[in-house]
Amino acid sequence: MDWDSGQADFTEHDTSNFSFYFDQECLVVRKRGNDDDEPPSIRKITGKVEWDAWFEDEREVTDDTTQPCFYAMHSLQSRTRGLPRSAFTDLALALWKKHMESTSSNTAGRQKHYAGDSQKRSTLFLAYSARMSTSLPADLALSTTFIPSMQHSYSIVYGCNPTQMRGTERRLRSAGRYMSHPLLLAGIFAELERERLIAEVDGLVDKFAASSSIPEDAKWDPNSTQIRDYFTNCIKSRNLVDQIKAVKRQLVSFLEELAVLDAQWQEELETLPPKAPFDDEKRQPNDTRQRLHNALETGQRIKRRLSDISVEYDEKIDECEMIAQNLPLAMQTVWNQTSRQEFIINTRIAKANNTIALETKRESTQMRSIALLTMVYLPMSCVASIFSTSLFNFSPSEGESVVSRYIWVLVGLSLGLTAITMAIWHVTTNRESKREAERKDIQLDDMV
Repeated sequence: MDWDSGQADFTEHDTSNFSFYFDQECLVVRKRGNDDDEPPSIRKITGKVEWDAWFEDEREVTDDTTQPCFYAMHSLQSRTRGLPRSAFTDLALALWKKHMESTSSNTAGRQKHYAGDSQKRSTLFLAYSARMSTSLPADLALSTTFIPSMQHSYSIVYGCNPTQMRGTERRLRSAGRYMSHPLLLAGIFAELERERLIAEVDGLVDKFAASSSIPEDAKWDPNSTQIRDYFTNCIKSRNLVDQIKAVKRQLVSFLEELAVLDAQWQEELETLPPKAPFDDEKRQPNDTRQRLHNALETGQRIKRRLSDISVEYDEKIDECEMIAQNLPLAMQTVWNQTSRQEFIINTRIAKANNTIALETKRESTQMRSIALLTMVYLPMSCVASIFSTSLFNFSPSEGESVVSRYIWVLVGLSLGLTAITMAIWHVTTNRESKREAERKDIQLDDMV
């Protein structure tokens, strides 16, 4: 954000969108000069009173432009909310100064600003910013301001948890003369991002290995918790690959910024005279030469470390892609298991159908036997029944006939009953056929 050039101070309206908590702890690191023997000053500040005391103690240090100075501030799990309102105002004014003017140009997270005083003297400010992805826990934000003419660096890290704060403090304490580099904290920021991503990948690989330890002959239930976790890990691995690739692209931008600074310092180093006279009132040229050598050496160390981190990211990308590549295999395994279960069920159904068919065949054979016996015995039974009636007299007396004159009644009733039986069978059988044909015709009409 470019502040209004005429704004001399912040008002309540300017900070009304921020909520502040005085009990939030911040870690403030300050290092002056390039002397390795002088350890950095590290203070933990909580509340408005301690912030006011810190600003008062550091006022003389800030005004001293004869030595390089480095400031790093870490807000504990609170981002900008961790600073009291007055401290936020003082800090913003201290970093950005007053009467900002001119324009800014964005280049891969860097902004060039020019601030002038009442005499219109211009001073170059370089502002760097970085942001971790919020899709993973323990995300951070970084803002760094570097004043080349004063060799002052101001850095703020928002949202540190205790582990990240301790890791940053440890690295800053061991930085020594390398602390004067303006992008040192950006390098530490890259280390924190590396630790965060590596922890996520390692945890995901462990979960994947645990969920993959299913025996080959075991049943894979697609609805089981273990299988769902397995698929979830595969999907998370793809998201991690995208995030790591995005971080690698940011590392490329980081290396470009380091190259720009190294080129400037190398050019400044080449312009220094071989030998310069000693001057008590100004910084010694030898000190400037040493500062530039330290800055170039620090830049090379940061580049090498970033290259190592990039290689490690490539390895983690391979691990995540290995997990992602197992997703189609897992899906195929589940489908194979499902198909196998369906095949077993279909086999059982086929066996049941075969059993039913055999029983039906056996019953059909029995029915044929019964029908055969019926066809053999029915005519004999029919003839015996007819001859057993009084219509036939095989021992007639004189004047009597063998066949009764009422034989026509038997023949007529038999033919009538036979015709009625055949008609009932025909009507009953054809009625179902007609209904089925009508249903098919209706379905065809609906389709048309």
